[in-house]
Amino acid sequence: MSLLQQTTGEDAPQPRTTGEAMTVCLRETFALLSDVGLATGPDMEKTLRALERAAASGLPGDILEMLVRIQGVDEEFVPAEASRVANAIAKIVYPALPVVPFASRMMTPAMFYASFPQVLTMAKMLMAPVIYAEDLDAIGVAAFNPVAARIMAEEVVSAVHARNGVRPFVTTVRMEFDPWTLLTRKQFSL
Repeated sequence: MSLLQQTTGEDAPQPRTTGEAMTVCLRETFALLSDVGLATGPDMEKTLRALERAAASGLPGDILEMLVRIQGVDEEFVPAEASRVANAIAKIVYPALPVVPFASRMMTPAMFYASFPQVLTMAKMLMAPVIYAEDLDAIGVAAFNPVAARIMAEEVVSAVHARNGVRPFVTTVRMEFDPWTLLTRKQFSL
């Protein structure tokens, strides 16, 4: 049995631009942060401005990490506080994403990124790398922010479907802060 699902017509995923994906990620992440009471309107506005400045410079930025920095958390406590925030919103995200501590050890899927450069661009801006690509039928995506991981998985499905007419099986996981930082630096040359 193939891991590929054939799609046609209305059930085919619709690709987004990187800007659209970032907007959806921001909106959904901010809604979750508000739901769990971890960010105020002014905090979110400052975070948005900081992310816009980073994007204008061509640099990615993680919403959760940026938020805790905006809130004035001391540098040495940023990983722990960002993790606390990520875990709080992960508790209300459905479906729940498992945390995979070894994901940073995965090899960069260079051939996949070469075939889908738009996916590399989006993965970098969402800070949600592809962690493996077994041909085009089984692909893994990971991120620190569970919302970014889900959106990146949707975009991988869209990109593969647009080119091949099939939907791959995509595994979506969360990562802890330090391994995620290492992986994003490695994959995106940050």
